[in-house]
Amino acid sequence: MKKLLTLLLSMALAGGISAQTCTGNCFNGNGIYTWKNGDKFEGTFQNGKPHGQGTLTTAAGDTFTGSFKNGKFDGEGVYTWKSGSKFQGSFKDGQKSGFGVYTYANGDRFEGNFENNMFNGQGTFTWKSGAVFTGNFRNGVREGQGKMVYNIGGTYIGEWKNGMRHGQGRQITGNGNEQVGEFINDKFMNGVFIYKDGSGKVEYVDGKPTSVPTANNKKK
Repeated sequence: MKKLLTLLLSMALAGGISAQTCTGNCFNGNGIYTWKNGDKFEGTFQNGKPHGQGTLTTAAGDTFTGSFKNGKFDGEGVYTWKSGSKFQGSFKDGQKSGFGVYTYANGDRFEGNFENNMFNGQGTFTWKSGAVFTGNFRNGVREGQGKMVYNIGGTYIGEWKNGMRHGQGRQITGNGNEQVGEFINDKFMNGVFIYKDGSGKVEYVDGKPTSVPTANNKKK
């Protein structure tokens, strides 16, 4: 999206009213301006640039309705792609910044904080499949503390890095067994595996069990 917005703004907004047609007052007032490439802005202008409320429609079929400042998206607005994806929330200096909701055409959804056009800070990502992650994001990926609820059953609560379980955490599998300890690059490495029925547990070191699981040695 960052590439799209940058291209769109540089192409359609930054140059002011340098080409093609205008209806109304496209310098200081309300007007409709159509660029040579087919993009169109309808709304308020100041010093020849979109400034205030307006709607930008691109030749590709995307639309943005909301607030502009000095020719850039700034404030609250809704950007809708021709594909069906949509972002509704806060913009600053042409980028998604602050709270917003991004709904993908495939049904996935993110609700939370944005910075530099990416998920940054607290948020919730819900997959169409039913899986849900709630926690911290950094540059668009899961990073820091968070909780993942899997669509096939089970949860993970703990640390994340680069979108993977990494650090201290607790995984409850779909069948109820638990892994408590250290995860590295999405794999359980060091800690304790606890059986659901309470019959026993086994220590893990470097991703391998250190003994025969207690559950295999039940009293008869």
